[in-house]
Amino acid sequence: MADELQNKLVTALTSLRDQGKTPTQAVEHMIQALGGHYHDISRISVLNAKLIADVLYTVYQGKISAHEWAVLLCNMCYGGPDIALALRTTFTMLDAQAIGALLLDTQVYPESEKQQVHHALHYALHYAKFSVPECDQAVEALYSA
Repeated sequence: MADELQNKLVTALTSLRDQGKTPTQAVEHMIQALGGHYHDISRISVLNAKLIADVLYTVYQGKISAHEWAVLLCNMCYGGPDIALALRTTFTMLDAQAIGALLLDTQVYPESEKQQVHHALHYALHYAKFSVPECDQAVEALYSA
């Protein structure tokens, strides 16, 4: 089921890409087709952040940045752990500190939410399969700057 859904999404987004749509525009079109509300996407159990990331990677490989992905996934109401895991599995060259910095970006989490994110950042990085020492080091570096 997930493979079939992924293939359908790849086909739909490839068509949008071929029409000149940016990744953001293609996702907005997909949102409209699914009911028009970003927050509804994260509630559809089969549309997890990793699936969305895999589809975007397949269609827009090399044309979408990790930052743009983080913003899109956050706009779809995926949480920090899901965003961190999607980034980790797609942008394998990013370390814990780089992914943590993306999560702390004001376009991903507004300044007012940073203290709450601080408490969840370690969990999000660990959920993305970074080791505890990597998580500790990243959180310390990001919050001491």
